Amino acid sequence: MTTPSLRVLDHPLARVAYADTGHGRPALVWLHGALCSHADWAGSLAHFAPRHRCIAPDLPGHGASPAGPAAIGVRAYALVVRELCAALALDDVVLVAHSMGCRVALQAAVGLGGEDPACAGPLPGLRGLVLVDGAYLTPRLLGDADVAERQALAGQARARAAALYETAAPMERAARGFGQMFFDPAFDAVRDRMVERARALPPEVARALMPDFAAWDVEHMEQVLPRLRVPVLAFVCTYMNSAHERVRLGAETRTPWIEALQQHVRELDLVRVPGTGHFPMLEQPQAVHGRIEAWLQRLPAPGPQPTGSATDAPAAMQAPRSVLDTPAVPQGPSTALAALPTPHP
Repeated sequence: MTTPSLRVLDHPLARVAYADTGHGRPALVWLHGALCSHADWAGSLAHFAPRHRCIAPDLPGHGASPAGPAAIGVRAYALVVRELCAALALDDVVLVAHSMGCRVALQAAVGLGGEDPACAGPLPGLRGLVLVDGAYLTPRLLGDADVAERQALAGQARARAAALYETAAPMERAARGFGQMFFDPAFDAVRDRMVERARALPPEVARALMPDFAAWDVEHMEQVLPRLRVPVLAFVCTYMNSAHERVRLGAETRTPWIEALQQHVRELDLVRVPGTGHFPMLEQPQAVHGRIEAWLQRLPAPGPQPTGSATDAPAAMQAPRSVLDTPAVPQGPSTALAALPTPHP
C-alpha cells in the first residue's frame, strides 16, 4: 500500500519528511517505532484520512529524514513532534504512536521543561494519546527510587544497551529483533521487508537510539505518565520476557508497562489484542481501527488548556479505567538491572 507524497519541515535539528493527507478534526499525528518509518501507518492513513487530517513524520534518522548530530533520541524526537504540530497550526490533535514512538508521544504530550514555549508545558491542542504496544523496559516499577537512584540506574541501562549494539553490527542485531515481532507466517514477507529497511539505515541510528530510550524509560517513564491530562487508549500485544525475547501477551499477563499505565494514567482504556505480534495495525487493522474510531467518538470536546502546572498531578490517580479484549480476527497482511529487557525497535 502506498503512502501520500512527503513534505519537508526544516527543523534546526534535522530536515523532517512527513506525509500530510486527509481532512477533519481532530488531526491525527502518527509516530512510528525505532528503525521503522511512516510507511508502517499506510493502511491507517488510508482508513482515517476521509474523516481526519493525518500527519505521519519520518523521525530523524528514519525513512526520508536524515539524522542530524543531535537529532536522535526520545526528547529530540518529542521536540520535533511539537514543532511540527506548531508549524502546521494543529490546535486539535491526537498523537497515535507505536513502540518506541510511544515514548516520543508521552514526552511531547507533557513537554520538555524550560522557558522556550516550544518545549514547555502540555502540547497545545492535545485531545488524547493512542499507544500501540508500548513498553517499559524495567523489571519492576521504580516508584520508590529517588532522583539519584534513577539517574544511576538510567546510566546502567544506557551502558548495557550501548554495549549490546557495540558488540554486534547494529543493523544485524536490529534484524534479529524484527524477527521476533511477527508470529504468524502469513506476515513473513512483511517482516522481511522491515528487516531490509532496518539494515539500510546508518548504523549510528541504532547505536544512538537504543541506549537513549532504554535510559529514558528508567529516568522518565514514571514521572511523565502521571502528568498526562488527556485520555489514553493503549493497545497491548507483546512484551519482552526475562530471556530478552519478545513473546505474545497472555490473557492474564502483567507487565511493568501495564502496571505503570494502570497506576499512573487517570483516563485509560487498556485493550489487549490476543493472537497478534508487535504490529497489530498491520496484522489486525480492522480491530485496531475500529477501537480507535470508537474511542475518538467518546473524546471530550476541545476546551481551554489546563492552567495549572502539569507537574501538579499526583503520582497515582484513582479514576475509572477499563481493560478490554479485542477478539483475534484472522487477517492476512495489509498491502539491579541484570534482568532489564534488551531494547528492540
